Amino acid sequence: MQNRNVIVAPLALAGLLSFGAAAQNAQPVPPPPPPSISALINGGIDALSQRALPTLGAVAAVGVLTMAVQQALKALFRYHRRFNALHVETWARERTQSPGLKGLVTLATAGQHPAIADAKSLCDLDGPGLTAQLTLAAKLALMFPDQSGHADVLRMVAGGIGDPDVNTLLGKTAPPPTPAAIDDARTRLGFLIDRSMDTLQVRLTYEWARVNQMMAFGLSAVIAAVAGGFYYWNQGILARPWDAQGMHYLMIFLGAILSGILAPVAKDLVTALQSLKGR
Repeated sequence: MQNRNVIVAPLALAGLLSFGAAAQNAQPVPPPPPPSISALINGGIDALSQRALPTLGAVAAVGVLTMAVQQALKALFRYHRRFNALHVETWARERTQSPGLKGLVTLATAGQHPAIADAKSLCDLDGPGLTAQLTLAAKLALMFPDQSGHADVLRMVAGGIGDPDVNTLLGKTAPPPTPAAIDDARTRLGFLIDRSMDTLQVRLTYEWARVNQMMAFGLSAVIAAVAGGFYYWNQGILARPWDAQGMHYLMIFLGAILSGILAPVAKDLVTALQSLKGR
């Protein structure tokens, strides 16, 4: 009897333990705690990076190629020079009908060029550099207003507002101006010259940025369209009949538009996403 109890007792204990384990497993498992806000944001950034980085990387490659082509076109055709000459001439015509631009360019180039279109080295400068040279030339005319053509320079740069002060410097007032009035007129004209050239610099910088933006858009769209067309041609898709090509031409068009919009800033976007992903 004792031997039987020795055998039955461990079996009963094992059955009880297995029943308890089964009952414990049968209980519902509580759901995991909700993720924190930081985990949600980091997970979303990682998911966005995994999906967006390949596309943005391709667009960034288009942007780099666009920048290279754009710089080559600038060096080859020198259209920045023509841009500056055209906008300075337009600016001068808008201000006055006097031939002041000729005298201003002559002073800025030390008498080498009478026309802005001929002053190639001057027009090759960027907006701030060009306006700085023209400002120095206008200040030289202000120091010697009675020299030939200098009065026209001052009238043109001041845009008509400074005509009374120019007349004061030239002594064309009644009664004749006093030394104090001449000093005041020269001071006012100096401020007008600075403000006029600042306005020209802002105009040149804005218009040049717009030209570069539109050119980058066009070049990026063309490069992306050529790349997409070459890919489909290499796959033999473009050799199929028109009705069998599906939406491939539409994809090329959409890729070109997307690249044109994002290519100028894709490199910065890729860098930003990579930095966020590494956090």
